[in-house]
Amino acid sequence: MLCDVVGSAHAVTAIASLDGSRVVTGSNTSAICLWDLSDATFVRRFSAHSGTVRCLLSLGSNRFASGSEDETVRIWNVSASGSERPRHDSDVLAVAATRSLGFISGGSDERVLLWHPHRDPVVLAEEAGWIRPLIAVGDDQVAGGSTDGFIRVW
Repeated sequence: MLCDVVGSAHAVTAIASLDGSRVVTGSNTSAICLWDLSDATFVRRFSAHSGTVRCLLSLGSNRFASGSEDETVRIWNVSASGSERPRHDSDVLAVAATRSLGFISGGSDERVLLWHPHRDPVVLAEEAGWIRPLIAVGDDQVAGGSTDGFIRVW
């Protein structure tokens, strides 16, 4: 083991690397924590979700997105507060980024949303099952799995 960070007394439900030395973790308490792996220390807590944090996505070394059972996706800056974008109709279960399109989210409302930095999200697809997981495929495509047993590429 290279590093053992101790400090969360609750289940870790999501994790994302920001820059190789810092990670953010989500929990079943709705909190998001920033950790410095170089010295195994807690840096900061982010609080705005009201449900379990199910997914985290790095948007660069100082920004990340989070999805929660509270039906919201939030965009955070590690030195500022987050901004809420409540557009899913149920739990947000997955987020993934593309280089050219922005990022996408999926959830138990069976929708895939495409997020642009300065606009409201648009519905990319409506499926027949919960959307999870999601992954970027190249610069402008995303693949996702669904509880209906299909893998789709958008």
